[in-house]
Amino acid sequence: YQLFARLVPRLRQGQDYVVDEKSRTVNLTEAGISNVEMMLRRERVLKSGNLYDPSNYLLTRYLGNALKAHVLFKRDREYMVKDGKVIIVDEFTGRMMFGRRYS
Repeated sequence: YQLFARLVPRLRQGQDYVVDEKSRTVNLTEAGISNVEMMLRRERVLKSGNLYDPSNYLLTRYLGNALKAHVLFKRDREYMVKDGKVIIVDEFTGRMMFGRRYS
């Protein structure tokens, strides 16, 4: 997760990814996929030449989560980081919801 927390801010909206606010989704463009693959090769974590190869399943999952967190969710408003762990904030009460996860 820490690797993707470092890499995702380097991506550019409109060029590397597109956002659909209505459905709250973020999707990589072809250029974004190439850019991410290049960054992962530099970090020596890409197991094969293709990001979407089954052997890279966890990488795509972590990338998707980091991209959503960076683009769609606001830190200290919708989630907090405490002791290195992400904690969801209840949108109605503002209280931290320990143990909860986004689906």
